[in-house]
Amino acid sequence: MIWWKNWRRERFSKGSRSFPPTFLALVLCFPALLTSPVETAGQVETIEGGGGRTIWVSHATIEGHLEIRPGATAPFSLDERTAAVVGNEKIVLFDLRQKTIQRILKPSLEGLRSLSLLSADFVDDRHLLVRARGKIDAGGKNERFTPELMFLWNTIRDELKGPIKQLTEKQNLGAGFFIPSMGYFIRYSKAGFDIWSPSRDQAMKIDVPTLTRRPDLIGFSPNGHWLLAARFTGSSQTDVVVIRLSNRQMVAALRRHTGMPRCVGFSPDNTRAVTAGDGKVIRIWKVADWSPEAVLEGHTGSVNWVEFSPDGKLLVSGSEDKTVRLWSVETGENLQTISEHKAPVKAVAFSPKGRYLATSTEKVVKIYRKVM
Repeated sequence: MIWWKNWRRERFSKGSRSFPPTFLALVLCFPALLTSPVETAGQVETIEGGGGRTIWVSHATIEGHLEIRPGATAPFSLDERTAAVVGNEKIVLFDLRQKTIQRILKPSLEGLRSLSLLSADFVDDRHLLVRARGKIDAGGKNERFTPELMFLWNTIRDELKGPIKQLTEKQNLGAGFFIPSMGYFIRYSKAGFDIWSPSRDQAMKIDVPTLTRRPDLIGFSPNGHWLLAARFTGSSQTDVVVIRLSNRQMVAALRRHTGMPRCVGFSPDNTRAVTAGDGKVIRIWKVADWSPEAVLEGHTGSVNWVEFSPDGKLLVSGSEDKTVRLWSVETGENLQTISEHKAPVKAVAFSPKGRYLATSTEKVVKIYRKVM
């Protein structure tokens, strides 16, 4: 069952079935790449880094946030001309080249007031996927907040594009994640995942019968071969489970985490995975056999999010210790430590071509420009 409804309780329409190749890759059976044991083992290098270089310099500071919770985010337009920052009831579009505010958007939806914006992610150069909540304008004392809503907003015309999705709120449904590298919003639903393409307004479901508990943390490889799942409901398990999507089977468990994971992800070339969280360290894994490759040490607080650069050579991490760290994927060296935030860093993101870096607390977004 689809886990959202069109606003005003209209049922979701799946529309055309001409899904793009990467969309179909999630549900087609692939040849098995490797059969991995459930327990991973191997040599792992632990690296401590100083982070004394200057690779990224401050470019702008904007009031607002990227995500209200740790998660992947896409604040940059694909052409790297614009960054989107959310501030309660508005979206600031920042011109990266002119270093000025390009435009301020104030999305409004019929029948709602006090629209509280949670995030705004670019799906192309003109449209943002906006998550929000609002008050139903019923008059008197009967007003109530909506469940979480999702909709596309045209940044040129400053208007709604397409239907509004209302995420139903049930115990067996996950919070949902937008995965920028794939352009899909994905949510756990009854031993499977519902997947929605915002730009095409199309939906599909992947059944994973072996996944009987709801994971509150998920990550899909860009090629659609692998799924990482963690933070299972009702469990204190700190392992990250690996699922091969060709046969929907669990093939490995990424162990050795000393605290609950907060983020999982894949390199753009699908050869590495990364996990981090309450254990304060970042772990890199080889996808070929799911063996550990390196442990990156340096953060003194929980790591909220880690992201690979578009070329796969760098990692950026944001932490509760209020710092942002840049790491070499090949050597594990801490190349640079940024300590400009005065609050925990909740989200980090590279621009599509890797020229810019965005870091976010709950109230401030900082943008950096690469100089090396």
